[in-house]
Amino acid sequence: MRYLEEIVFKLWGAEWYSKNAVDGESRYLIFDNCRPVLFRTRQAARDWIKRDYGYIKTRSDLREEPHGWRLPRVVKVRLEKTEALKEGREAMTANSAERDAKIVQFANENPCIPRSRIAEHYGISRERIRQILSEFGARTRHINPLKPRRFCRCGNEIILGTSKYCTSCRYTRFICDNCQEPFYRHVRFVTTQPERKHRWVFCSKRCQGSYLGKHFSRGQLRGRFRKWNYEKIWELRDKGLTYKEISKAEGIPVATVGNIIRRGHEIHSGD
Repeated sequence: MRYLEEIVFKLWGAEWYSKNAVDGESRYLIFDNCRPVLFRTRQAARDWIKRDYGYIKTRSDLREEPHGWRLPRVVKVRLEKTEALKEGREAMTANSAERDAKIVQFANENPCIPRSRIAEHYGISRERIRQILSEFGARTRHINPLKPRRFCRCGNEIILGTSKYCTSCRYTRFICDNCQEPFYRHVRFVTTQPERKHRWVFCSKRCQGSYLGKHFSRGQLRGRFRKWNYEKIWELRDKGLTYKEISKAEGIPVATVGNIIRRGHEIHSGD
C-alpha cells in the first residue's frame, strides 16, 4: 500500500475553475471518459492544458458573464478514502436533477459550444450529455457558425450533414399487406414507389413470398385469363385506346393487354 500511495501522490491533474453569477465558483478535477486526467509531471499537465484549453485566453466572451471560464490549473492529486467517495457519489446522485436542468439551460443558451466541452465542464461523458439533452428534447449537436444551416421540406432543421431530410421525415410508416403489421422504410423507398408501380408493400421477403403463394400460385393462376372480359378489351382497342390506357382502365398489366389483343387477332384470323 505504501508503494501505491507514493505513486498517487506523484501524479498531477488539471483543476477546472469558473466563477459566474449563475453557478457561483466551481472547482473540480477534469475528467475524460469518466476517468480523471492525470500526469506524471507538472510540465506534462501544463502542456495538455495549453493544448486543449488554450483557446480560453483568446475568447473574451467565455471569460465574461454568464460563463466566467478561466484557464484550468495544475494541482496535485490526492487519494481519498472509500467512504469519502461513497459520500460524494450519493451527493452527486441527489443533485443530478438540478445538474441536468443546468446542462440543458447551458446548451440552449450556447448552441455553438461543442457538447464535448460541456461534458468536460461538468465532469461527465459526452454520451451522458447527449442522453440528457435528448430526454429534455434539446438539440444534441452544436451549431457550427461557419456552415449554413439547412432545413427539411417540413421546416425542421437538418442535423446530419449528408442527409436531405430531418429525423422525422427520414422514415415513413407502412402496413404490410400480408401480416398487417406496421413497419418503416426510408423516404427513398417512398419516392421510388410510383416508378416501380408496385401494388403491394411487404415488411420482409418472407411476407412477400407468403402473399404471392396464397394469391398467385399455380393453382390460383388457372383460368386467370378467363376472368377478364376479352370482348370489352377488344372493344376499347377498336375505339382507338392505347395499351397503357386500357391497362389503366381495366387494372391489368400492359403486357397482358397486348397478349389478349394478339390472341383476339389469332381467333378472328382463324375464323
